[in-house]
Amino acid sequence: MRPALIALAVLVVIVLIAVALPTMFVPKRWAEIQPSQTRQRVFAILGQPDADYFTAKGFDGWHNHFYIGATVLKVTYARDSDIVAKTDIRTCWGFSYQKWAHDYDKNH
Repeated sequence: MRPALIALAVLVVIVLIAVALPTMFVPKRWAEIQPSQTRQRVFAILGQPDADYFTAKGFDGWHNHFYIGATVLKVTYARDSDIVAKTDIRTCWGFSYQKWAHDYDKNH
Protein backbone atom coordinates (compact mmCIF):
# COMPACT_ATOMS: atom_id res chain seq x y z
CA MET A 1 0.00 0.00 0.00
CA ARG A 2 2.81 2.41 0.81
CA PRO A 3 4.46 2.23 -2.65
CA ALA A 4 1.09 3.10 -4.22
CA LEU A 5 0.81 6.21 -2.04
CA ILE A 6 4.35 7.28 -2.91
CA ALA A 7 3.66 6.77 -6.61
CA LEU A 8 0.45 8.80 -6.32
CA ALA A 9 2.27 11.60 -4.49
CA VAL A 10 4.99 11.69 -7.15
CA LEU A 11 2.34 11.80 -9.88
CA VAL A 12 0.54 14.69 -8.16
CA VAL A 13 3.81 16.63 -7.85
CA ILE A 14 4.61 16.06 -11.54
CA VAL A 15 1.14 17.27 -12.58
CA LEU A 16 1.44 20.39 -10.41
CA ILE A 17 4.85 21.19 -11.88
CA ALA A 18 3.54 20.71 -15.43
CA VAL A 19 0.65 23.09 -14.72
CA ALA A 20 2.87 25.76 -13.14
CA LEU A 21 5.77 25.46 -15.59
CA PRO A 22 4.40 27.72 -18.37
CA THR A 23 3.98 30.63 -15.94
CA MET A 24 7.75 30.59 -15.50
CA PHE A 25 8.08 31.52 -19.17
CA VAL A 26 5.78 34.56 -19.13
CA PRO A 27 7.72 37.83 -19.40
CA LYS A 28 6.83 40.11 -16.47
CA ARG A 29 6.21 43.06 -18.78
CA TRP A 30 3.20 41.22 -20.26
CA ALA A 31 1.35 41.94 -16.99
CA GLU A 32 1.79 45.68 -17.60
CA ILE A 33 -0.63 45.64 -20.55
CA GLN A 34 -4.06 46.78 -19.38
CA PRO A 35 -7.35 47.68 -21.06
CA SER A 36 -7.62 51.35 -22.12
CA GLN A 37 -3.92 51.64 -23.05
CA THR A 38 -3.13 52.71 -26.59
CA ARG A 39 -1.43 50.46 -29.13
CA GLN A 40 1.50 52.90 -29.12
CA ARG A 41 1.87 52.41 -25.35
CA VAL A 42 1.74 48.62 -25.78
CA PHE A 43 4.54 48.83 -28.35
CA ALA A 44 6.56 51.03 -25.99
CA ILE A 45 6.33 48.29 -23.34
CA LEU A 46 6.62 45.16 -25.50
CA GLY A 47 8.22 46.27 -28.75
CA GLN A 48 6.94 45.22 -32.18
CA PRO A 49 4.54 42.25 -32.17
CA ASP A 50 5.55 38.83 -33.43
CA ALA A 51 2.17 38.60 -35.17
CA ASP A 52 0.58 41.85 -36.40
CA TYR A 53 -3.05 41.24 -37.31
CA PHE A 54 -4.21 44.72 -36.28
CA THR A 55 -5.47 45.83 -39.70
CA ALA A 56 -7.13 42.52 -40.62
CA LYS A 57 -8.44 41.24 -37.28
CA GLY A 58 -7.85 43.88 -34.61
CA PHE A 59 -5.18 42.17 -32.52
CA ASP A 60 -1.43 41.81 -32.08
CA GLY A 61 0.43 38.81 -30.70
CA TRP A 62 3.70 38.18 -28.90
CA HIS A 63 5.13 34.77 -28.16
CA ASN A 64 7.77 33.47 -25.83
CA HIS A 65 9.16 30.09 -26.87
CA PHE A 66 10.29 27.41 -24.50
CA TYR A 67 11.57 23.98 -25.40
CA ILE A 68 8.26 22.14 -25.86
CA GLY A 69 5.92 25.00 -26.72
CA ALA A 70 5.33 28.69 -26.34
CA THR A 71 3.43 31.13 -24.20
CA VAL A 72 1.39 33.56 -26.29
CA LEU A 73 0.08 37.03 -25.46
CA LYS A 74 -2.81 38.22 -27.62
CA VAL A 75 -3.75 41.89 -27.28
CA THR A 76 -7.17 42.65 -28.75
CA TYR A 77 -8.12 46.24 -29.51
CA ALA A 78 -11.56 47.85 -29.37
CA ARG A 79 -13.42 47.89 -32.68
CA ASP A 80 -12.19 50.64 -35.00
CA SER A 81 -9.65 51.96 -32.51
CA ASP A 82 -6.17 51.35 -31.18
CA ILE A 83 -7.27 51.09 -27.53
CA VAL A 84 -6.67 47.78 -25.74
CA ALA A 85 -9.95 45.98 -25.09
CA LYS A 86 -8.54 42.78 -23.55
CA THR A 87 -5.49 40.57 -23.25
CA ASP A 88 -5.24 36.81 -23.33
CA ILE A 89 -2.23 34.69 -22.31
CA ARG A 90 -2.19 31.06 -23.40
CA THR A 91 0.27 28.21 -23.57
CA CYS A 92 0.70 26.20 -26.77
CA TRP A 93 2.31 22.80 -26.25
CA GLY A 94 4.30 20.85 -28.78
CA PHE A 95 6.52 21.71 -31.70
CA SER A 96 3.87 22.73 -34.24
CA TYR A 97 3.94 26.28 -32.85
CA GLN A 98 7.57 26.67 -33.92
CA LYS A 99 6.58 25.92 -37.52
CA TRP A 100 3.78 28.52 -37.40
CA ALA A 101 6.13 31.17 -35.97
CA HIS A 102 8.78 30.37 -38.60
CA ASP A 103 6.23 30.57 -41.45
CA TYR A 104 4.80 33.85 -40.10
CA ASP A 105 8.27 35.42 -39.84
CA LYS A 106 9.13 34.27 -43.36
CA ASN A 107 5.92 35.75 -44.86
CA HIS A 108 5.91 39.10 -43.03
